[in-house]
Amino acid sequence: MYIILDFDGTVVEHKYPRIGKPNPLAIETIQKIQKAGHKIILNTYRADCNDGTLYEAIEYLRKHGIEVDKCNKRKIAPPDWNWNYFKARGIIYIDDICKGTPLRSSADMLSEMVDWNAVSKELYNNIII
Repeated sequence: MYIILDFDGTVVEHKYPRIGKPNPLAIETIQKIQKAGHKIILNTYRADCNDGTLYEAIEYLRKHGIEVDKCNKRKIAPPDWNWNYFKARGIIYIDDICKGTPLRSSADMLSEMVDWNAVSKELYNNIII
């Protein structure tokens, strides 16, 4: 499957243009996804900015043992979180703006971010990892 992965609010807390604190369980879960043979496509607004922050995100992932297979040149709006949709298309969107994605409050309490504990359970239940 292709995993369409957002960065800010998904892998790390929202702190653009800086890189925020790590989102708990994000790296570990993404590593499991990649080890299971799925492809990672980075889909972030950083690609729209043309300010070097996209490469910082890619390097952050690389330093944590995650190789991005592809990066969208522009952010694609994700569909709702829906396993039937994902399985029918062979893609999974993991993005804090994807309606229905499991979310939790971030440490700064200014925004919500992906709840990787809940996401990893769903990935396991759907035989992705």
